[in-house]
Amino acid sequence: MAIRFSDLEQLGMWCANAEEMEDALEEAAAIFFEADEEGVGEYAEGGADYASVGRRFIAWFMFGHTLPGGERPAEIAARNVFKRRRLDEALAAIAGVRYVVGGLTAVHPDRAVFVQVGNERLEIRDKRLADPSTRGATLFSWVLPVRPRVWIPGPGWMVMPLSLGPSFQDSMNLMQWNPVDAELLLRNPASPEPGGTTFEELTLVEAVNRMTKAAKADRRPALMMTVTEWEQLVLRYMQSHDNASFFEHVAELVGGDVDLDGLNLWIGRAQDIWNSTPQPDRGGRTPLEMLKEQRQRGGR
Repeated sequence: MAIRFSDLEQLGMWCANAEEMEDALEEAAAIFFEADEEGVGEYAEGGADYASVGRRFIAWFMFGHTLPGGERPAEIAARNVFKRRRLDEALAAIAGVRYVVGGLTAVHPDRAVFVQVGNERLEIRDKRLADPSTRGATLFSWVLPVRPRVWIPGPGWMVMPLSLGPSFQDSMNLMQWNPVDAELLLRNPASPEPGGTTFEELTLVEAVNRMTKAAKADRRPALMMTVTEWEQLVLRYMQSHDNASFFEHVAELVGGDVDLDGLNLWIGRAQDIWNSTPQPDRGGRTPLEMLKEQRQRGGR
C-alpha cells in the first residue's frame, strides 16, 4: 500500500507536537519566517485548512529541514508513528519527496492534475486539486511518489492564479527552487522570481506603456501594439490556457537578434501585460488580483 494523505497528516501532527522537536521547530521557524529590514510580511487571517502558512511551514520542516544528525523530521516521525511495512513505505516516499513549482496543464476532475515542471510532466493525485478552474494556474507543493510517475501533494500546497514565464520554467530544468524563496513570493507577489522577472502591480495600460516605451527605444515596432491589441492577444492564449505559446509568440515578435538575457527582459515585460489583463470569465479580475484573493483565503 502506498503512502496516503492521512499518513502525511499523522507525520505532520507528530512533527508539530513532539517534545523532542521543540528546539528544532524554533530554529526552523527563524529560517522559514525570515525577516528583512522591514520585518516579516503579514498574512491575512483565516483561510482554508489545507494551505495556511502554518501548514506550509510544517511541510517544509518535515521534508526540507535537516536535523543535526542529518535526518529530516519526517523520517524521525515515521519511525515513531509507523511499524514494519508501513514504515518502509513511508521512508521510501520521504526519500523521494521533492518541492515543485509548475503550471497546471491538465485536470482530470475529482482525480488528478498534471503539472509541467521544466521538461517534466507530473501526475499528482488529489481530488481537492482536481478542479477544472485550476487549469493554467501555478502549483507550489511538496510532492511524494506513490508509484512510478504518480505523486500525491504534501500538506500546505498552494495554487496561485498566476502565469510564470518561460525563464522561470527553464530554471526548473536546472535547479529545485527553495521553498523559503517560494514563501517570500507568496508573502509578497512583487518579489523577484528566478530569471530576473518580477511581479509588479501594474495596470494593463501601465504595462503596455512600459512595453511600448522600451520597444520604441530599441526599434522593435512589432511590440508597439495598442492596449486593445495586447489585450486581445493575451485573451486569445488565456482562453486556451496556453501561456507557453503566448510567450513563444512574444519571442517571435522580439526577433532573433537578442541574447538570452535580452529576451528575458522582453518576456518579463510581456508577463507584466499578461498578469495585468482582466479575465472576462473571472469577473474582470486580473491574475494578480486573483492572487491577492487567494492569499486572503489562505489557499487550500
